[in-house]
Amino acid sequence: MVRFQISRSSKIIAFLALVLSIGAHAQSWQPIAPMLQARFDSKCVTLKNGLILVAGGQNNTQALSECELYDPVKNQWTSTGSLHQARYRHSLIALDD
Repeated sequence: MVRFQISRSSKIIAFLALVLSIGAHAQSWQPIAPMLQARFDSKCVTLKNGLILVAGGQNNTQALSECELYDPVKNQWTSTGSLHQARYRHSLIALDD
């Protein structure tokens, strides 16, 4: 997730759902499908099935509880449940089943 500051003087900050990826053999960052909800201070983890889970974070006004899954094969984001409590700057790990 990339955070862009639009204007410092008026303290307006816009957060985009832009996501960049760099492959194992790539020499540069490449844009992928945008997230469903713009956010920052979220956490992500790669799951055993290859999907990437992004949880929580915040937007311009509040902490988020929504979670999204990214499928790198389909280059597609889908909504997947919510945290019980909105969180940002938290930790996230994948546990063995």
